[in-house]
Amino acid sequence: MQPQDRHVFSATIYRQGILRCVDVPPEVASAFAEWHYPPVVVVVGGKSRVTMLMPSPDGGLRLFLHDELRKAAQADTGDQVSIELRPDTDPELPMPEEIVAAAERIERGVEALWLLPPGLRREMLRFVLGAKSPETRSRRVARITELLTERAARLPAVAPSTTR
Repeated sequence: MQPQDRHVFSATIYRQGILRCVDVPPEVASAFAEWHYPPVVVVVGGKSRVTMLMPSPDGGLRLFLHDELRKAAQADTGDQVSIELRPDTDPELPMPEEIVAAAERIERGVEALWLLPPGLRREMLRFVLGAKSPETRSRRVARITELLTERAARLPAVAPSTTR
């Protein structure tokens, strides 16, 4: 890891609905400008977690703090916390073969799979990979297949290609 890949800053926790978050300072956010939803490893209170930064209405980036991070820092709304961010260099879990096969059986299913927001795709993969029995894994793949079918059906129509 390069020194510029590690960003440490302090921020005040605030509520966004029922969630707690902090704003990422502009100088840190600029390091993640190439991503729309930057995958990061965040360390708060000595506890690390893989997550993503989210765009905020002001054009900056926001970090939602998971409960385990806040508890590790013993902090809540209104408290100042020290945060370390670094890019998640391996943001994708391996795609299980049965999900790829299911997506290939659906018209535009592969496209729908790769157009899923990164956080949803990651949670979907964890959902399938976390199954303890083959039966549970099959049921979970079936649920993912339903989701991909719904998503593929909502994709905008593709203009027919013109060939000469």
